[in-house]
Amino acid sequence: MAVLGRVVSGQSLRRQEVALTAKAFADLAIDEDPFAPCLWVPSEWWPQFLTETDRKPNAIGAAIYRNKTVRDGGPGTDFQTGSDQGGYRRR
Repeated sequence: MAVLGRVVSGQSLRRQEVALTAKAFADLAIDEDPFAPCLWVPSEWWPQFLTETDRKPNAIGAAIYRNKTVRDGGPGTDFQTGSDQGGYRRR
């Protein structure tokens, strides 16, 4: 699990560890690029993502989550949206 720091609590700013799950990373990526047609999830996070979202891959290995095609992005990759695929931005 990843950890984010610096969460505002009351009047003071203090460091607090907040665990992020595969679903939280996917939600963050989708929220940052809402027009992206798809999302790639790192292979290391793929089983956890499927479990947390209660999804199963279809015949081509993709899962649908929040109206996005979500695929296994391969080992050592990052959570990545596909809006820049093909050299132009889809809007």
